[in-house]
Amino acid sequence: MRYKLAMGTALLTGALLWAPGAFADTIDIGLYSGDYTGSGTVTTVASGSGAASILNSVSVPGFTVSAQGEGTPPLPEPQLDSSTITVAAAAAGTITVLVTETGVTSPASAALWLSGFTVNSLNGSLSITESTYISGTDSPYDLAEPLSSQLFTVANPAGVTDGAGAAPSSTPFSITEEYVISAGASGGNTSAGITLATAVPEPASLSLLGLGLLGMAGFGRRKRA
Repeated sequence: MRYKLAMGTALLTGALLWAPGAFADTIDIGLYSGDYTGSGTVTTVASGSGAASILNSVSVPGFTVSAQGEGTPPLPEPQLDSSTITVAAAAAGTITVLVTETGVTSPASAALWLSGFTVNSLNGSLSITESTYISGTDSPYDLAEPLSSQLFTVANPAGVTDGAGAAPSSTPFSITEEYVISAGASGGNTSAGITLATAVPEPASLSLLGLGLLGMAGFGRRKRA
């Protein structure tokens, strides 16, 4: 009976930890006219629980933007995916697209963040700089703690993965993916993406694994008895 109770407790704990919708981080998508470096007013064009998206937003004159950000759920913390960013420029100018996930609580520290930068297409007189950040203030668009950055002047569908060791100054914290697109006189268009995650297993995942193993071991001993 005790073994069955232990296994039931482990399974219940796992269900609570992994149940979809048990909690959700907030995803914000913001646009800024110019090269955003952490100061200035970012216009939030979409916000959602776990995910947010915009289609053909033109809140910055001269640019048309479609964007999607996905975090927790359905992705595990701490992971943010904004792999469907498209920007078209009609003339010369610069725009910054930011995707932020706030309310991130796991892990409290990270040995290594992995930033994956991809540019599927880059046409016309455009360049794009992709960057990743974390922030202990848990605020959208906070670039105080940089992780990695890549400049692209040609398309790179294979992508570039860069690792950086860093820990948020406090929890909960935010993670931000930034795209700075600069266009020459002839304009152009681009399709790009960033994925951000850690290479360290989440503490919750390790706890769940341990509980599951204990429950299975107890159940096996009970059957043999």
